[in-house]
Amino acid sequence: MRIQALSKGFNVDRLLVATAVLTEVCRAYPWLLLLSGLSIRGWSEPPISFLSTLVVITAVTALLSISLSRGLHLAEVRIATLSVGMILILLLTRLENGGVIPFGPEVVRVCLNHIRAACRFPRLRAAPHVARHHHR
Repeated sequence: MRIQALSKGFNVDRLLVATAVLTEVCRAYPWLLLLSGLSIRGWSEPPISFLSTLVVITAVTALLSISLSRGLHLAEVRIATLSVGMILILLLTRLENGGVIPFGPEVVRVCLNHIRAACRFPRLRAAPHVARHHHR
């Protein structure tokens, strides 16, 4: 009975999303391993664990899915995902590193600059034939 209940809640769309999330984690995390192995930025190990990386990418993917399904403008989606992703990364790295964030304020500044740029991002407009039809 439990297997049937599990199979009803599991579909191809969820499998594709899970595969995409795992692909992104497996693509991003080795870069953190490489940077820590080269002792760049003074890291002796990655600043965030594999599990935390999975949490961040899963949360951002879910937020993207919800935002896009509600028809938000791309600038609003970009602001939301950058903000939530940055907050999660800062929170998880701080929790995993004993209250210390293992990178400097320049990283936060770059993230904030991306969010500011998203605020100035022009809103997408309707195609000209749709706009003319709408004004009648």
